Amino acid sequence: MAQTNKYKVMVDDNFHFMDEDERYQSGVFDTYEEAVNHCKQIVSQTMPEYKPGMTAKEMYESYTMFSEDPFIVILGDATETPPKFSAWDYAKQCSEEIVSTQQNRVGEKRTLTIQETIDFAAQIYEEQIGGGAKSDGMHLKFTPRLELAIRKTSLAHAEQKRKGSGLPYIIHPFSVMCIASEVTDDEDILIACLLHDVIEDVPERYSAAEIQQDFGKRVLSIVEGVTKDSTLPDWQARADAYLAQLRITSIESVTVSAADKIHNLMSVLQDYEVVGEDLWKRFNAGKERQQWWYREVLCVLQNRIPDSSLTTRLEWQVIALERLL
Repeated sequence: MAQTNKYKVMVDDNFHFMDEDERYQSGVFDTYEEAVNHCKQIVSQTMPEYKPGMTAKEMYESYTMFSEDPFIVILGDATETPPKFSAWDYAKQCSEEIVSTQQNRVGEKRTLTIQETIDFAAQIYEEQIGGGAKSDGMHLKFTPRLELAIRKTSLAHAEQKRKGSGLPYIIHPFSVMCIASEVTDDEDILIACLLHDVIEDVPERYSAAEIQQDFGKRVLSIVEGVTKDSTLPDWQARADAYLAQLRITSIESVTVSAADKIHNLMSVLQDYEVVGEDLWKRFNAGKERQQWWYREVLCVLQNRIPDSSLTTRLEWQVIALERLL
């Protein structure tokens, strides 16, 4: 009577590679196909969680270091050798599929309609502002004028996305406004936070003249105080000119700049946790110049608004950035 082979699935822990004390049996199956399907299920369930900006290579490498590695042992006298199942090969395939799927989802976010972008802005407002109570005793009042600024900002940046994450760009000016609202309830400053990148990035969608017409000369002046000169030839020239302007511009503009740099550097530090050194490829200036840039902005803030909690907050972020270099 011919003996029927069975197929046992054993599982190694990649973190304790070749440590038999960590190995365990996951099941015995009548057919090789059943065993393979079970192995694939184990791989799929232990794949690393996708994070924004993660590449297929990074996900695969994380799997090979920390996830489970199932393999098949044939029980009985094998009369034929089936194709060997490789958990690592299957994990590589899964990594490519997962990252591709997530990037396609991000692509959908990048092409939000104007109304969807406005709705997204409203959602951020609800989540980040909530009832309106802020630290330092400040309160953000949702007035018709502020609502108009939200709409104008959403429309102006509707086709933009944040570097790396692919999120709608509106998340940045909203976050800047939220950060500034912790230290001021001056509506002109908060509106300028929303509009702070418009003249620099999308003047064709919402011009300086339109800002003044809708919100007044003071708001326009605050925005202009944090707008880089795009006519200058390179990154360093624009950075130097911005710093010179920041030293003499209004305190209102300095407040907007501080909130802007806090959110930008927050994003940098968060993204570094995900993509590591590849992060610096996103920028025109490398990591050393990024460190220089934020340190120089901090020096200006320490001179202009030394007692502000925004200055202290940026200082701790700059220290964290410098530890990466």
